[in-house]
Amino acid sequence: MAEIRVFSTARLLNPYNFERLGATQTLRLIESIFCAVLKSIKISAVFLLLLFILFDFTLLFADDSIPPNIVPGVFLVKYKGQRDELKRFSVLSTVKNTQVGDVYKVRLNQAMSSEEGKRLLLNQPDVAIVEPLRLIRVCGTYNQPLSVPNDTYLNRQWYVNAIDLPAAWDVTRGSSNVVVAVIDTGVDYNHVDLQGSMWLNPGESPGDGVDNDGNGYKDDVMGWDFVDLSNDPEGLGIVRVQGEDYDVQDADPMDRIAHGTHIAGIIAAQTDNAVGVAGIAPDVRIMALRAGFDTLDGGFLTSESIINSLAYARRNGANVINMSFGDTVDDKLIYEQLQLAYQAGIVLVAAAGNETTDVRSYPAAYPFVISVAALDSNNRRAGFSNYGTWVDIAAPGQTIFSTVSSIHESNLNNRIVNDGANNLYAPMSGTSMASPVVAGVAALFLSQNPQLSPEEVEYILKQTADPCNSADVGAGRVNARKVMSYLLTYPLSGTANKLIKKLYVAPNPFDKSAVDQVKIKVLINSDINEIWYDIYSVSGEKVVSGYKYYPLIDSYITAISWDGSDNQGERLPIGVYYLLLKVKDSKGQSDAAKTKIVITH
Repeated sequence: MAEIRVFSTARLLNPYNFERLGATQTLRLIESIFCAVLKSIKISAVFLLLLFILFDFTLLFADDSIPPNIVPGVFLVKYKGQRDELKRFSVLSTVKNTQVGDVYKVRLNQAMSSEEGKRLLLNQPDVAIVEPLRLIRVCGTYNQPLSVPNDTYLNRQWYVNAIDLPAAWDVTRGSSNVVVAVIDTGVDYNHVDLQGSMWLNPGESPGDGVDNDGNGYKDDVMGWDFVDLSNDPEGLGIVRVQGEDYDVQDADPMDRIAHGTHIAGIIAAQTDNAVGVAGIAPDVRIMALRAGFDTLDGGFLTSESIINSLAYARRNGANVINMSFGDTVDDKLIYEQLQLAYQAGIVLVAAAGNETTDVRSYPAAYPFVISVAALDSNNRRAGFSNYGTWVDIAAPGQTIFSTVSSIHESNLNNRIVNDGANNLYAPMSGTSMASPVVAGVAALFLSQNPQLSPEEVEYILKQTADPCNSADVGAGRVNARKVMSYLLTYPLSGTANKLIKKLYVAPNPFDKSAVDQVKIKVLINSDINEIWYDIYSVSGEKVVSGYKYYPLIDSYITAISWDGSDNQGERLPIGVYYLLLKVKDSKGQSDAAKTKIVITH
């Protein structure tokens, strides 16, 4: 499968990387820099001719028959039905089942170009789709070293106020029922700021070596490690980093490159624990799907591991999938898995890429994926961020401070902050960081209304976005407070439990000159034990919060009195307010409903 890069700003020009590179990697850097220069200036034909005469380009372009990031002779093949015909085909060997069912990885047994091999495979009657194995780059990198101030780590998170997050936290900090799958380089699940945020597979018993829930994976308690390069010791063309985990898929999605842990912290680092940083949705859960790995040329994922991760997330209850990686190639097999996830109601969020171009990057550019550009602290498009009509929305993505893995690259030491207990934090930049900001906000309002469809989530994000100081970055900068405010007027789908039959307020409108109180009445459909109710202004500010604990019998109508004052006892001004009411029964099932209250005098 192809290699897919994670999206943080290019490590190409990072001076700390050159000392790690051998001759081959240095030539790759020279090639990339030279190509970028050619694109940015007008060069005459005579000048180009002189360049080819004076410079030995065979050093840079040794084999132009193989596109960049393509693994020679290895393909991912989707079959129409049985694969017996292909198994008998002498020039092929099946290397490994990719665990997506009808998709297999095959290798050519004889030398031929990638295009020749693809044509040969497509000519077989039982073959539906053929894609070469690709490497895809991650979209994040590390910032220059920062001094360590005496203020809290939250003060380093400039984006918290930029997207009006504190006001959104007043409404909700997420729900443990909402699961965000992070397809990346893994997650350091031992990090103090992430231990309480990890998804735990309810059907699996850890460490017993048994596939308890029958999903095809033994002991997959927090997710899965899909990286397995044991059958590709030379084909990928990568230079391995000592200590990285390249071989054998297993139940340990530990991050050794820091990128995936950084993403997870942005989304769901624990809040109010007197440690480290604050996640956007600290009460949601992170499903760790390791699909990427470190090399001397940066972080990569294989297209095979991405396909497997997408299938796992869909089959195991993910509500949101974050993808901080990308490639300019439209991979049909990745597209198919994304489409299945979207049809299953999963919100898909991806980084737009860091090449400072309007060229489409995938998976972000697919129509059912929310593509995210990066902004700096001045609300301008970050210099590295991709842009264009295909971008949906923008979010902070420069100098984003978050968690990093305790098993990290040696060249990060001068950028990392250690809290003294080996819990590490660092600033990173890239659309890799912008994507989880949007994924985290989406998880927040899915916690409020879990029945929202992916289409509705994207619509609300765009409708509530703030204007940016740059063009071509979609609807604007995501705003968490406005999302929460918008949800107050958006139809509430409730939950599948249907504990509430009806919610209403009487009298409504509430004329304070005529009556002292209104009654909040709820007709229930089951025995319930607890009631929570919150009243919000149209701006999304919570003005009243209440709780009742007493058993209510099926179909019983209960009434809660309200005199039109806030929690401080101050009379609220005339206007429109929104009531959100939640109930829970003795079995722990919950339901929610909302209605409008109008104060007239």
